[in-house]
Amino acid sequence: MQDVTSVTRSDVAALAGVPLFQGVGDDALRTLAAGATCVAAPAGEWLFRAGDPAEVLYVVRSGRLRISIERDDGPRVVREV
Repeated sequence: MQDVTSVTRSDVAALAGVPLFQGVGDDALRTLAAGATCVAAPAGEWLFRAGDPAEVLYVVRSGRLRISIERDDGPRVVREV
């Protein structure tokens, strides 16, 4: 967790662009950003799988995220963000 004073305008802008956070004030976004952790996910890696505990919220700041369903014949991409 970083100090609120070390949060950049870019950090706040990234959260402000998320529809879930529309209308949330800058101070609250700065607090959220201070508690956030940046996760780099290499291509092909899983962030989580069905059944994992729902303990975090992911925001795609750059790049893309593929949402897949695991099937008997392998994963099938159902959406790309």
